[in-house]
Amino acid sequence: MPAPAPEPRDPAEAPEMEPAPEPSEEPAMAARDLEEESWRPEAAPPDPGVIAEGTETGNGATADASARDAPSGARRPPPSAARPPSRPRAPRRDEVVADEEIVTIGTRNGASADDEPTGSADDTAERINEVVVYYGTDRARSEPCAGEPIAPTPDCKTVDFYTGSRGELEVGALTVTIPRDEHERGDIERPFTWWKIKFPEDPEKHIILSEIEPVPSRSDWQAKIQASGADEGFLYVHGYSTSFESAAYRAAQIAYDLDYKGLPLFYSWPSQGNAPGYFTDGEVVELSNDPFIDFLLLAKESGLNQLHLVAHSMGNRLVAKALNTLVQRGESRELVSELVLAAPDIDAERFREEFAEVLPRLARRATLYVSDQDRALAAAEGIRERPRAGQTAGKLLGLAGFDSIDASKLKLDFLAHSYYANNLNMLADIYCVLVGSVPEERPLLAPITGDEGPAWQIQPFEALGSIRPDPALCEKEVALVGEGDENRGLGGIWWLVGLLLLLAATVGVYLLRRSG
Repeated sequence: MPAPAPEPRDPAEAPEMEPAPEPSEEPAMAARDLEEESWRPEAAPPDPGVIAEGTETGNGATADASARDAPSGARRPPPSAARPPSRPRAPRRDEVVADEEIVTIGTRNGASADDEPTGSADDTAERINEVVVYYGTDRARSEPCAGEPIAPTPDCKTVDFYTGSRGELEVGALTVTIPRDEHERGDIERPFTWWKIKFPEDPEKHIILSEIEPVPSRSDWQAKIQASGADEGFLYVHGYSTSFESAAYRAAQIAYDLDYKGLPLFYSWPSQGNAPGYFTDGEVVELSNDPFIDFLLLAKESGLNQLHLVAHSMGNRLVAKALNTLVQRGESRELVSELVLAAPDIDAERFREEFAEVLPRLARRATLYVSDQDRALAAAEGIRERPRAGQTAGKLLGLAGFDSIDASKLKLDFLAHSYYANNLNMLADIYCVLVGSVPEERPLLAPITGDEGPAWQIQPFEALGSIRPDPALCEKEVALVGEGDENRGLGGIWWLVGLLLLLAATVGVYLLRRSG
């Protein structure tokens, strides 16, 4: 005779199950310590910063007196006032938008109220780091994201929040997640994309823009920066063919790879975000002059004692014109501590005649990086039929008022245009710049005779990947430990992909010129 079925138990009478113990961070951090025998600074005393809790420097050691002189904070938990709320958020793992699976973002502080709990959320959070970046932009929002308040909807995605059209100045803060185990210094790990085929994002493998919080009040935005307690920050201005989200990735990557202790900021002008948009970008970039000046002054007056400015490629046109405009308006303050002009896509003669004497007036120091390997600027020279300021052909090495540095000897990726952020030698030298080291103290630099006077050249130290970028790196004596790959750019099959993209861009620009 079969046994009678047990009577159903009232759920209220069911015994409570003890919650599973929180996974220990020790194995993950131990693995990170072994992998991160790198050139990041020794851990500094706790400073407020821009990365969510649970992150450490590579070796977890206590900083010495010299390391404490480095900029303060990119890898500390920010105050709650400085952390953007979860809106708009990335859709959950089980959500499908436009036939594409979108992967959720785990956070140390837990999921948002409308997120369903998953068994792997905490485990995912252990393997990612968060970087909070403050931004300004004069891009227009996409239609699904327009209006206030901004509700998290499948249509309003972080990657499509701002467009390539012009709008009014808007400020805010955003969060970028970086995979702890998969990230390589100098890389921006993103899922493969070709035409309309997009592979899903994975927070454990890819750098992801997880949250955006526009701040309607400029005074409230300044209050967030003041609440962070940061003493300094760097402001990144991107170049041509760069979307808003790509600029966010780069600003976060630079801050993370340098273990920057200050606040990362960036300004995004309305670039079209594609190679054929070169001429459109060239016309639009300088139209952002007034909103960028407003943002620069807003950031300067937000309580930061030092504000560094790092401009790349066509973004140098915006920076140069803005600083020139401020001088013409009678500005004489030291607005910028370190002015870094990387691979400027500016006519070399225009730079010499219009900007060379003016730019150093508003900066404590100005640094110019050039290279004769830069294929992107070589293409721009071919289109414009005039050398660019970021090429050695521009003959600006040794220009008065600038620390001129030739990066031609470095091993670079195919286009050799983003070397300022994806080459470890360059990242280390920029670190030295931001901590106030002069060229004579930086062992990566060898003196050379430039076109206009004394200049410097970065040497391709093969073991640079294992050097720690503490202030000792910026002195004469350096210990090269182990072996490292100094370049994190495209390689292998991606070299061919880069070539095809360059050819497509060249053909596109040629067709645009003929049709115009």
